[in-house]
Amino acid sequence: MRRFIYGLVLAVSGFMMPQASGQGFGFGCCPPPCATSCCGSGFNGFYVGGNIGAFHNLLSVNDYDAFFTHEAPAGFSAGRTAFTAGVQLGFDWQRGNKLLGVVGDWNWTDLKRNFSFVTNDLLFPLGPLENTNRNRWFSTIRARVGIVFCCDALVYVTGGAAVIHHRSSWLRTLPLVDIFDSQRAKDHQWGWTAGVGVEYKMGCNWSLGAEVLSLHFTERQRMITGTIPGTDTSPNTFLPFRLGFTDSAYVARVLLNYRIGGLLGF
Repeated sequence: MRRFIYGLVLAVSGFMMPQASGQGFGFGCCPPPCATSCCGSGFNGFYVGGNIGAFHNLLSVNDYDAFFTHEAPAGFSAGRTAFTAGVQLGFDWQRGNKLLGVVGDWNWTDLKRNFSFVTNDLLFPLGPLENTNRNRWFSTIRARVGIVFCCDALVYVTGGAAVIHHRSSWLRTLPLVDIFDSQRAKDHQWGWTAGVGVEYKMGCNWSLGAEVLSLHFTERQRMITGTIPGTDTSPNTFLPFRLGFTDSAYVARVLLNYRIGGLLGF
């Protein structure tokens, strides 16, 4: 994953650098052909675009009741990488070679993980607890601050809020006595994000960029219970236990934006 991230940023940076150096690379410089009436607005104004890349999610499970013996009694972590694609909408203010902006995005992914837990209970030796955990989408809203080189090459840092959507399902059985439980849940977790990026303006309206984000989300907890079919007890449960799930993620992606431009320079 690290090699992919570094390679992505270096590839886009390598495309940008010859363009900027050919125009006299430096702060606040606008030599020809950069300073034209068509492109004189720089990065000012609204933009809309799309992105594709890689989404690497790290899920940490905290076994609060020490109910399982899966890798470690207290919990464990597992990571997986999936494809992501999304759209973004933003606005930039540029004054001289300094830039301040705000951007929001929505991104699809279909990262899916299956876990099989084994209980650590001698009196009630349950069969495996099967869990399917899926990340369907995530979204961010961020500020970004950057420096513009030679009017068309931008380097920036960014940070703000993030939210991720989960779908999870559980199935467990107790052999011989026909005890089982099946649960499904959907929830959203909020958190924060920070990252870095580069962007190069191609002509008057289009820009190409690369971005790396780190996302961290609050813990979500689940109380897992069992059900005995055919009984009249209420609530009809046994052996409740509590698990905590904490997600973090890393995103590396390429962005293509279309800029309206020319509005509200500062």
